[in-house]
Amino acid sequence: MADVIAPRIDRSARDVAEKILFAREDDRELGKVIFLIGAGCSISAGVPGAVEIGRRMTREVARRLGRGSPGDDAETAYRALVRDEFLSPAEGPAGGIDWYRVYDEMFRRHYAAPDDSRALFGAVVEEAKGAINWAHLCLGELVARRLVSTVLTTNFDQLVLSGMVRAGILPVICDGVESLNRIAGAPRHPQLVELHGSRHTYLLRNRPEDVRDVWHNPQASAAVQKLLQHATTFVVVGYGGREDGVMDLLVQAAAVYRDKNLFWVQHSPDPRTLSPKAQAFLATSRNGGLLVGQDADGFFLDLCRALGVGVPSALSDPLKAVGRLIADLDAYRSPNADIRAEIDRARARHAFLHERLEDAAADTTEVEQIRELRLAGHDAEAYARAERALATVGDLTEAPIELLKEAAGAALAFGRSSPDAAPLRQAVAYLRQLARRGGSSGTDERPPVAIPLAEAPHQAAAAAIEADAAPERAALQRQLGLALTSLGERESKTARLEEAVAIFRTTLTERMRGQAPLDWASNQNSLGIALARLGERESGTARLEEAVAAYRAALEERTRERAPLDWAETQNNLGNALKSLSERESGTVRLEEAVAAFRAAQEELTADRAPAYAEMVRRNSDHASRLIQARTDPAAGEGEP
Repeated sequence: MADVIAPRIDRSARDVAEKILFAREDDRELGKVIFLIGAGCSISAGVPGAVEIGRRMTREVARRLGRGSPGDDAETAYRALVRDEFLSPAEGPAGGIDWYRVYDEMFRRHYAAPDDSRALFGAVVEEAKGAINWAHLCLGELVARRLVSTVLTTNFDQLVLSGMVRAGILPVICDGVESLNRIAGAPRHPQLVELHGSRHTYLLRNRPEDVRDVWHNPQASAAVQKLLQHATTFVVVGYGGREDGVMDLLVQAAAVYRDKNLFWVQHSPDPRTLSPKAQAFLATSRNGGLLVGQDADGFFLDLCRALGVGVPSALSDPLKAVGRLIADLDAYRSPNADIRAEIDRARARHAFLHERLEDAAADTTEVEQIRELRLAGHDAEAYARAERALATVGDLTEAPIELLKEAAGAALAFGRSSPDAAPLRQAVAYLRQLARRGGSSGTDERPPVAIPLAEAPHQAAAAAIEADAAPERAALQRQLGLALTSLGERESKTARLEEAVAIFRTTLTERMRGQAPLDWASNQNSLGIALARLGERESGTARLEEAVAAYRAALEERTRERAPLDWAETQNNLGNALKSLSERESGTVRLEEAVAAFRAAQEELTADRAPAYAEMVRRNSDHASRLIQARTDPAAGEGEP
C-alpha cells in the first residue's frame, strides 16, 4: 500500500463528543453518526479477542488430532501442529507466534465448515454467561438518545444488540452482507449492521476469504458508501482494522466522501501500531484523528461525561424499560378478561415499584449525587455540592471516606479548568486527609498504610510507601503529588512543589520499577516537572540537575518503542530543563543537549499529528538554537525568546 499521511494523535473523547453533538441538527432527528465496534469492546464482558480464540483453537485442534496432551498450553500445541504439518509456521516479527495468522489459518483449514465455526463462537459467547459491559451499555444509551444512527460491528457476540435493547431500542438489523439492502443511508430508525454475521447466523463470515469477498460484494459496497455519504462523523472503537474486505470498503467510501469527522480509538499507546488500512482510512480526512492508549470502557466513560449523558439509563433508571412496555400495552385492547387482568396487575406493580424508586431517589446520598454530577460532566455543580456536604460535617477528620474521595475528584476536575486556585487547594486538603487515613474505606479494618503527610515534607522520604501497598493508595499518592504540582505552579511560594517532590520520591522504589515500569517512569517524569519548577525559582542549579536526572531515568523505561508519545513528552521536558540550566552556565554543551532532546521529541510530535504540541516543541528548539548561535557568535544576537 502506498504511503499515507499519519493521523493526528492529539485527539480526545471531548473532541469526539463535540462532533457527535454538532451532528444532530434537531432533537427529533437521528444524529448523523456511525460507530464501528470490534472485538476489543467485548473483552471486559468475558468474550475473548482474536488472539485468545486463536490460542483456544490451537489447543483444541491439537487435542482432536492427537497431537500432544489435553493439558498442553497453546505454544506447545502450536509447535506440535506445525511439526506434523497440520498448521503452517506463523512466526511474528519479534520471533514469537503471530496468533492473528494462526487465527486466520484455523478458519481456513480446520474450522472451515459453518457448523464448526458456529459451535466455536456459540461456546465462546455462552461462556461469558450473558455478561455485558460498560462500553455496550453506553453505546446503547447513545443510540437511545438519538445521538448515533448506525452501529456497524464485526463481532459475533451480539453485545451491541444487547446494549441497545437494554436502552429500550430494537434496531433495524442487518445480519450479514446478504441483508444489506435493509440499510438506509439516512435512517429514520436506529440500525445495527453485523458485518460478519452473528452467532445465530447460518453462515458466519470469519474465514479470510469470506472477509475478503465482502470487498467484491456490490451490496456491501453500495451500503457502506451510502452510509458514509449521509454521515458526518464515524467513530471506530475496539477494532484493529487489519482485515481485508471491510477495511477496503471503508477506505474506498471515505476516499469518495472526503473530510468526514473520522476518529479511531486504539488500545495501544503506540500510534505506529495502527494498521496500514486504518491509516489510509484516516488519511482521507483533515478532520478527526487517532486516540491512543484507550480501553473501550474507559473511552465510553469519558465520552458520556463529555456528552453530558453520565450513567446509562439501564443502570440509573432500571424501571424505564418496564415503563415503556406498560405504555406500549396501553394501546392493546384484548377482549380476554384474564389478559386484561394480568396487564392491569403489571401496571399496578410497576406503579408501586416506581413510587418506591422515587422514594429511594429522594434518599440518594450526597456521595451518589456528587458522583452522578461528575460523571455527567457537571464539574462546577459537583464541586459546589461537595463543598456544601463537607460544610455540614465541619471537621474533615470526621468526614466519611467515600465523601472525601468524591469531593477530591470533583475539586480536581473543576480545579483543572478553573482560573481560581481555590478548588485545587480544596482538592489538596481532601487528598491530605485521605492520605492520613490511608485511603481505606470505612469497611476496611486493616491499619492504614503510612503515607507521608503534607505538613512534614522533610520527613517524607523516610516514610516511603511499601511497594505492595494497595493500588488505590498508590493512585492516591500520585493524585496528591499532581495536585500539589498544579497548585504550586500557581503560587509564588515553593512549599507545595517541595511537598510534591517528597511525595513522588516515595514511590520510586526498585520493586515498583520491576512490577510497573511505566508507572515508575511516569512518577519520574512527574518528579522531574516538580523539580524543574522549583529550579526555575532558585538561583542555583541543584534542582534543575535533579530534574534532568529524573527525566533521563524516566526515559530508561519510557522508550520510544514502548510508549512513543510519553517518550516525546519527556524528551521535551528534558530539553526545557537543560535549556534552563544553560541560562546559569557558560558554554553551549547544555544547549546542544537541549536541542537534541527537542529534535528527538519532534520525531514523534510532527506538525500533522499534534499541531499545537509540535509548534511548542519547535519554538523551544528554535530558541535553544538561537541561544547557541548567540554564544558562539555574539554579533548575531540571541533573537526573540
